[in-house]
Amino acid sequence: MGSVSFQTIADFAVFIEQAKTILGQSSSRLPIAEFSDFLEASKPLAIQLVRQALKDHHKQLKNLCHWLIPPSLDILAVAGLSGFEDPYINLIKWMLYPPDRPDLAIRCQRAWLKALGPPVAEEISEAIEPWVQLGTDDGRADIVLHFQQQKYLVIIEAKIGSEEHETPKSIAQTIGYPSAVRRRLGLSDDYPGIMVFLTPNGVLAADASAVSTTYDMLVAAIACELSPAELPPHLSWAYSTIITHLLTHAASGSLNKAEALRKLSACLGGQAASLTDEQIIAALGTLGPICRTLE
Repeated sequence: MGSVSFQTIADFAVFIEQAKTILGQSSSRLPIAEFSDFLEASKPLAIQLVRQALKDHHKQLKNLCHWLIPPSLDILAVAGLSGFEDPYINLIKWMLYPPDRPDLAIRCQRAWLKALGPPVAEEISEAIEPWVQLGTDDGRADIVLHFQQQKYLVIIEAKIGSEEHETPKSIAQTIGYPSAVRRRLGLSDDYPGIMVFLTPNGVLAADASAVSTTYDMLVAAIACELSPAELPPHLSWAYSTIITHLLTHAASGSLNKAEALRKLSACLGGQAASLTDEQIIAALGTLGPICRTLE
């Protein structure tokens, strides 16, 4: 199938804007025939976008699927921890710094920092234990990593169902915490580092310079760095449990990404290239949401 032109994509965007005005019209005036024709004509575009996303992210999807456990074995959900920020913060710390495995810790920390963007990720030579709920003179920072050898500070504010709020000094968290943490650690105001705002949907932080990211990205970074086959059973199970739980309860757009990945794995049968156009259309309800989160 040939490529879809930029003009086709532009026409699709124009259609979406024009369709908004239709909602205010009576049902007797809705151009149903025209809309049906458009849906039929848009199928090649949908097929190409899905096929390209599956091709571009095949390795990532394969790695994520390898970590999934059955939903009935999600003991974190059974324990009633779903959607609670403080337990999730502790789980993230554990993933980034598993006990007695500095070799895994440095790989996970490098992988996530690389996904976040700072060049210092390539320079890290030693994993450090993250602080959680670090108390300052202006609130508590959820997670702090201080790479002293590289002179670099990473401050993370994690959210699940809540919004960014003000610190005790009436400053937005992503604006107030960088200075507060530096004061707490006795560092200068210009000490290098980043402020990270971690949410299910990548909501923009109050501080425009902060890095807004998602649990999806965190999980994908670690899942693609490690492999269940290389870990002893107890560690493999622990990582699988956390990865499955976060993909189920903290994924983008309130999507149960773990379940969607299970369905995707069944659709692909291990080979994205083998899917026909008809199979993609039939499974669009599964493939579409997954492909959107990949971007």
